[in-house]
Amino acid sequence: MKPVDIEELKGILEEAKNSGLDPEDHAKLQVVADSYRYLAELLSEEGATVERVRQRFFERFKIIRDAKARRGDDTDTAPSN
Repeated sequence: MKPVDIEELKGILEEAKNSGLDPEDHAKLQVVADSYRYLAELLSEEGATVERVRQRFFERFKIIRDAKARRGDDTDTAPSN
């Protein structure tokens, strides 16, 4: 299986959104896509190690969770970049 092209994934998400997919389900898929993209970016960095990627990936989403907790936001989506 070949790697997923980010632009292709964006198109699929847009099609799903326009096909009547529940907005909450679309938001969940968007989080998965954003996470995949970020993980791919981390892995492509020079000198990437499993430990460094793991640390940065989970650090980023901890910051997002903490910000949501402060706002009282209980949704399970992350901002897209």
